[in-house]
Amino acid sequence: MSVKRIPGFGRNGGPPLDDDGVSWSPRAHPSLLMTTALVGFAANAGEESTTSVNFLLVGGGGGVQSKTAGAGGGGVLPGTLSVTPGVSNTVTIGAGGTTGNGNDTTFGGQTAVGGGTQNTIGGSGGGGYVGGGPRTGAAGTVGQGFAGGNQAVGAVAGGGGGGANEVGSNTSAHIGGDGGDGLSSSISGSATYYGGGGGAYGSGGTGAGGLGGGGNYSVAGTANTGGGGGGDAAGGSGVAIFSYPNTFKLAVTTGSPTYANVGGNHVFTFTGSGTITF
Repeated sequence: MSVKRIPGFGRNGGPPLDDDGVSWSPRAHPSLLMTTALVGFAANAGEESTTSVNFLLVGGGGGVQSKTAGAGGGGVLPGTLSVTPGVSNTVTIGAGGTTGNGNDTTFGGQTAVGGGTQNTIGGSGGGGYVGGGPRTGAAGTVGQGFAGGNQAVGAVAGGGGGGANEVGSNTSAHIGGDGGDGLSSSISGSATYYGGGGGAYGSGGTGAGGLGGGGNYSVAGTANTGGGGGGDAAGGSGVAIFSYPNTFKLAVTTGSPTYANVGGNHVFTFTGSGTITF
């Protein structure tokens, strides 16, 4: 299709002239009007709302009641969910446990379970603690985390907390178990571990925290990772991350999440509770 250029004005302020020196009018060039309309339509791309969002939910890490066992990391739940444009969705971020299980992180009917404390089921389970043993590490939630490590008979040491991608280590002689590693996700634009288990006490050596914010013995889990606390320490808070193509409309939020435009995607990261409307 041949389209004439948009003409300039004629001499002495007269009517605009086309390339042939003839006075220009819209009716004379309907193809030009059609082309202009199509360009305007393309400029409005990105105003359509998404109906699907990728998410990562991480529960708060468990805290430890006992001075010996490692706590479990918060459950890690990745997925994709259908959403309704214009409808507000509540995002609740789970706090880390202090002397008990971590709190759940929720969004759109999905729940990442908080990590377990000593011998307690959670997103990932807490390790077995010293006292009247042997004590078996608690189970994790299927699809979100693994069990804590076991405490052996006669060992003055506890089992490591479970992680989102690995069981906590058992005691070895009098050495405390390491926390299990968490799960790696690149939803934020870079590979990051979440939901590591906490390390345990041992009279012959203490356990290390797992990848994903798990605390070494007596060290708290890392905030915004769902890391489990090391023996006698609190768990780290959870997080929720949402991602969808940036060809769609930008979501409206409350609660002060951070925003990034990464790899062709809108990415919202909630470290505190709020709402998001797609």
